[in-house]
Amino acid sequence: MKKIILISTAFIAVGMTYTGNNFANAQESKLSFGFNAGAGIPMGDYAKHDSTASPIASSTVRYSAAHPTGYTANDTTKLNGFAKTGFHFNVYGQYRIAGPIGIKLSIGGTMNSYDISTYNSAYAKIWGESPSNTGVPAPTWTSSKNYYIGEYLIGPCLRLPAGAKLKIEAQVLVGLVTGSYPSLNSGTLSVSGPGYSDSYTETYSTVSSVSAFGYNFSAGFEYKVAPLIGLHLNAGYTGSSFSYANYTVAQTTSQTLFGVTSTNSSTSTYNVAKTMSMGILAITLGLSVDL
Repeated sequence: MKKIILISTAFIAVGMTYTGNNFANAQESKLSFGFNAGAGIPMGDYAKHDSTASPIASSTVRYSAAHPTGYTANDTTKLNGFAKTGFHFNVYGQYRIAGPIGIKLSIGGTMNSYDISTYNSAYAKIWGESPSNTGVPAPTWTSSKNYYIGEYLIGPCLRLPAGAKLKIEAQVLVGLVTGSYPSLNSGTLSVSGPGYSDSYTETYSTVSSVSAFGYNFSAGFEYKVAPLIGLHLNAGYTGSSFSYANYTVAQTTSQTLFGVTSTNSSTSTYNVAKTMSMGILAITLGLSVDL
């Protein structure tokens, strides 16, 4: 937080200096609205797929012959997002306060798919470490939905002339960032032999949504394609940290033994808080209109 305040202060100081030297007689529109869209590249824990920080508790139980129980149970408090590069957008309004200094309100979001293929590979590796799973294929997991990371931000912005039609722009914004974690389903794992058959499914889900303080740094260029219309190229980084208070595992087991079938279902909630650092690098193109 101190770094953000320091950067914002320096940001405004540069703008005020530039205002005194270059904007004494400037006649520019004070209000503008715009839209940007492009790639949203996940970063931090959000992008990682380390098997030691998989979402499901049983996925972090590693086989160990040296351990008295044969396993080392470590339900990690860290969470990896397995997020893939997706689509980012934002709409904004900004008002020029003095010279190149303005204030900006931005609302946007990023849609990233869950890398279920990589998750299945990580899960299968852990599954194969246990001798009890020898000859039994690992279940194939599916994800219920993709990520949507919402951004609701406000803060100072700069638009510095760099030519007759070209401007350099930058911003430091803070506010609310929201998100969730996709539910995961193991599908049905079936094992059978003479006189019996077993099937098992598992569904993992966290709290439905989370929100946290977030920040954004962005810089780029604006080129005036018409007196009141600008074309923008920007690169920005949004950062936050999500905390999931608990997670739920629903299990269904069905067993048939010599023609008699029994089914058992259970749902367990684990109050193990998991945290995930969330970063998004957005590379965008956009348009703006000055009023």
